[in-house]
Amino acid sequence: MKTRIIVITSHFLHNPIREILSRIKADCEIKLVTYDNFTNIPEVYDTYAADADAFLISGKIAMYAIKAVEHEIMRPMVSLDIDLAGLYKSILDLLLENRNQDLKRVVLDFLIPIGNEITADAFLKELGIRPISPLIERWINSLDSAQIQAIEEQTIQKAIHLWNQDAIDLVICQYSNIIPALEEHGIAYFYPYPSDIRLEGLIEELLCKVELEHMHANLPVVINAVPYDSELCNSDNLSLIDRYIKEFLRKNLMECTSYKSKDHCSAITTVQMMDHLTGRCRKCKLSIYLEAKLGFKVAVGYGIGINLDMAIKNALSASKEAIFAGGSFIMNEKGDLIGSLCSDNPTIMEKHYIQEVGAIAKKCSLSTITVRKVIACMKMNESDTITTQELASRLGGTIRNANRILHNMEKGGVARIAYARTTNTKGRPTKVYELHLDL
Repeated sequence: MKTRIIVITSHFLHNPIREILSRIKADCEIKLVTYDNFTNIPEVYDTYAADADAFLISGKIAMYAIKAVEHEIMRPMVSLDIDLAGLYKSILDLLLENRNQDLKRVVLDFLIPIGNEITADAFLKELGIRPISPLIERWINSLDSAQIQAIEEQTIQKAIHLWNQDAIDLVICQYSNIIPALEEHGIAYFYPYPSDIRLEGLIEELLCKVELEHMHANLPVVINAVPYDSELCNSDNLSLIDRYIKEFLRKNLMECTSYKSKDHCSAITTVQMMDHLTGRCRKCKLSIYLEAKLGFKVAVGYGIGINLDMAIKNALSASKEAIFAGGSFIMNEKGDLIGSLCSDNPTIMEKHYIQEVGAIAKKCSLSTITVRKVIACMKMNESDTITTQELASRLGGTIRNANRILHNMEKGGVARIAYARTTNTKGRPTKVYELHLDL
């Protein structure tokens, strides 16, 4: 069965894209559909997601408008937008057509929502100083769905204002949905259409993504479950956990093999099943079910591996993190840690972060758990300074232990005594430590 790709375009791009698709030879089924605006594009995506293998979206913001909304089904997708080389060529073509064109009077629509430097002249100068793509990516990633939905209207209003003020001659468009409004107000515009080669390349990229996703969906996953409280980790409680894991799997028609060991319960499945179990790494349905049945908290860790041995090792690491931090965690085949799945916004701690924590722990003769607790304290404090008393209070330990931790960190070179804080009462000044934990 051939791969099915859905191409979602604006109404303006529908016919040009259809013509390009008719000329290229793609080894897949392609269906072309349209969206009205950034508000309704997530709905268009959901309409076709169940029957599609992948999506090609006409524009980066349109793609992020889809990603900003939670979906039951997520498919691989790429955006069809002009790259920096294409934009540079578009500006050059304008100059070749009209050598007297003032680039300060040519506006790039995608720069309008970002800031004040929106002209082709400013774009070329910025391009010569630093890469602009990362700046645009960071801006897009900072947007929520409401801000994305407002982009088109904001861009249209600014373009109309500048045109009415006789401040611009032309708009180079990437937001094809604003073109009808530009035409209505008589504003000159230029849209750099994608080439046949560009579109063909994106389809090939999607086909590779689909193949990789199918391979990833079948990677082995090991799930570990153990009581948070070590005193509850006995044979009777583990038997109960094993029983309710099996019950949960049967009720959810999950293809898993479960078993009990001497200190935890486990199940073996695949990434595809794990995605269903966790709502694509957003929520741990298993831990919720177990706690409702058992009456005590259970730490659940998911380990993904390129083989079963790696999955077992990663599951142990994920369950240790779950015991330490609370909630449920996933460690993927790259060594990244995802969680907590019980929080509103699970985060990804990349492997390099985990390795750096390990390096700090070794350098300071401390456990990685201790170092992570200190990092968590600093984040809660929203400061890089802390006293022994504050650390002891945060960790729920003794002053002596907190003093040992900070002394070891000082010896390890990641902490220093910044100053001494005096009080009105008698006694020694309080040492204030400055920590350097740039992770």
